[in-house]
Amino acid sequence: GELMARGPGVTQGYFDKPDATAEAFDAEGWLHTGDLGRIDADGYLTLVGRVKESYRCGGEQVTPSEIEDVLMVHPSVLQAYVAPVPDDRMGEVGVAFIVTRPGHALEPQSLVDWCAARLARFKVPRHILPIVADEVPLTPSGRPRKFLLSRRAVERLGLSCARAHGSPW
Repeated sequence: GELMARGPGVTQGYFDKPDATAEAFDAEGWLHTGDLGRIDADGYLTLVGRVKESYRCGGEQVTPSEIEDVLMVHPSVLQAYVAPVPDDRMGEVGVAFIVTRPGHALEPQSLVDWCAARLARFKVPRHILPIVADEVPLTPSGRPRKFLLSRRAVERLGLSCARAHGSPW
């Protein structure tokens, strides 16, 4: 779930920014950090992603980094980037952009099968698309710009993006 904090070491809001304060803090004063994490049996917290990078597939929260980690162990995958695209039935589904290792060919069904053997069904990417490393849109700090990958996937797959049902698309 989302990491939240409250206490004497946590600010109670942002100076002269009531809208930002209202967005970040709930009615009970908890700061919503935007970080996703899980606590293991020994009580250790592991950060797994960011809320803004996650998406909902069939009502389940999906963290792209988990799927990317699974794809990155595949012998033909050099880089993997997962982003959401709209889906009429599931709300959103994952699309994996793959940079293949030199000398390897992209085999989409092989990668879907690889993921299906290692991930929950709702986490398996619906689409696998090739991408050249130089074409991955990056921030100045080198992080992938997932929203641009989502847009690119929508265009390449010819998906409709009607906003009529409250979708961010």
